[in-house]
Amino acid sequence: GSPSNQPVITSTATQQVFSLMIPEGSSLTIDPGASLTVDGDLISNGGLMIKSAAYVEPAGLTSSGSLIVRGSSSGTVTFNRFLRPDAITGDLHLFSSPVGRLDIPDFLTTYDAKVDFLRVWDEDDAVWSEVTTEYFQSGKGYNVYQATNSDGEFSFTGSVVSNATYVASSPYALD
Repeated sequence: GSPSNQPVITSTATQQVFSLMIPEGSSLTIDPGASLTVDGDLISNGGLMIKSAAYVEPAGLTSSGSLIVRGSSSGTVTFNRFLRPDAITGDLHLFSSPVGRLDIPDFLTTYDAKVDFLRVWDEDDAVWSEVTTEYFQSGKGYNVYQATNSDGEFSFTGSVVSNATYVASSPYALD
C-alpha cells in the first residue's frame, strides 16, 4: 500500500532539515509562500511538488513555493507554475525553467493545446527564434507564446537545479 503520511508544507511556513529522502510512493508538497531548505542531501524517489499561486490581476503571481538544497540531490521534482494566462497578454511570457533536464519536445507535446511557440532570443540576428529540440537550459530565458484560451498553468518536472551558468551580453563597451 501507499504510505499514509503525505506531508504538505503550508503557506508562510519555513522548514529546514538536515537531509531528506522521499521514498517511492510517498510525496511532499510545498505550497505557495512556503519554503523548505535541505542543508544536506536530497533524494527524491517519490513525488516532490512545489506549487505557485494562480495568476490574478492586478497582483499577478503573488507567491510560489521555494526549495533550497545545499548538498547534492538526486531524483526529480515537479514545479507547478502559473504564467500569465492568454487572456492577460500571457501569449508572450518570459521564463526560465525551474528544473534541470526537462526535454523541450516532451514539454511541447504535453502542452500542445496551450503553447503555440517556444522561442529564445538570438543575439546575433536580434530576433526570437523558435526552439523545438534539446533540453531547457538552466538560467536561459525562454518566451512562451501561449495559445488562445490557455489558463497559464504548467508543470515542470526534472532535476533540482543547484547552479546555472549563462552568458550575458551588452551593447556597451567595458573600459
